[in-house]
Amino acid sequence: MEPIQIIALVTFGVSALSRILQRKLVDRKKVKNIQRETKEMQKRMKELIKGGESRKKELDELQMQMLKKQNELMIPNMKVSMVSLPVFLILLFFLRSWFENVALISPIPVIQFVNWVPVALTTTPGYYEAYISYSLIFTAILMIVERIYDTVRHPEEMKAEKERKENEKREEAKMREEKEIDGNKIEGKESVVGKNEVKGNEVKGNEVKVNENI
Repeated sequence: MEPIQIIALVTFGVSALSRILQRKLVDRKKVKNIQRETKEMQKRMKELIKGGESRKKELDELQMQMLKKQNELMIPNMKVSMVSLPVFLILLFFLRSWFENVALISPIPVIQFVNWVPVALTTTPGYYEAYISYSLIFTAILMIVERIYDTVRHPEEMKAEKERKENEKREEAKMREEKEIDGNKIEGKESVVGKNEVKGNEVKGNEVKVNENI
């Protein structure tokens, strides 16, 4: 087996393990509910900010609630990271000892790093470039497979989620339209006030001229 094939196989195993842990350790329904609640809180915060100092107490309480929700979201992901990250680093160490000085040829372009900064694509990567790039590719593929599996296995839930996202998009579009309308109204009022000021100045100017003529 070619060295690049070994790296690809190892990377696939780590990516698959990470996705399995994600499904086992993270309650996705709870996460989605928290994300939905957080979005509602963000909308509420925007309304409270418009209220100024009179709504500051409510705003502070809402910010504390949002912070708790964000912490609830972080805990499951931290559990996954505590298991998968050590495995990732350990395998990276072994790959270095095995393939650090081995010339690799990748069948597909992968990310090239310079001082750990991605700069280009290459088909002759180092061991860590192949490992990281394949990890990203396999993770994306597995996520797509999971999505298809969930759609086939739980069509009603996926349909409900799709409808919810569409409703959220419609609500956001409606809010943007309302903001644009309010902005146009304010601009219209400012324009009217400006015109009235100009007319007032013209009237004052005419009065001054009349007084001078008298």
